Amino acid sequence: MENISISTRRMTALFALAALLACPIVFFTMYTGFSYWDDEGYLMITVSHVLEGKKLFDEVYTGYGPAYYILHLTWQKMLHLPVTHDLTRALAGLQWLLAAGLLGLAV
Repeated sequence: MENISISTRRMTALFALAALLACPIVFFTMYTGFSYWDDEGYLMITVSHVLEGKKLFDEVYTGYGPAYYILHLTWQKMLHLPVTHDLTRALAGLQWLLAAGLLGLAV
């Protein structure tokens, strides 16, 4: 039975290899195009307002739920990161890779 199952080390190595191979794809997708539905600037403005101390939904209007803001505010406050286009895209790429990895593990 041991020959049929894949060991944990092999699974971890395959996962790391897949993530490494996905990095260039994510990079070129995130940094080489613009979609007409892109709302990156809007989200960056609202995140920066919340970082300034304004209350989400009371003083800062958004049509999105709080999960995005909780995630970005946590990362940006803990690591003292500025709100820039490059950083926002890098965080989005990281979220893509993490989501794909977690869903791959679930499957």
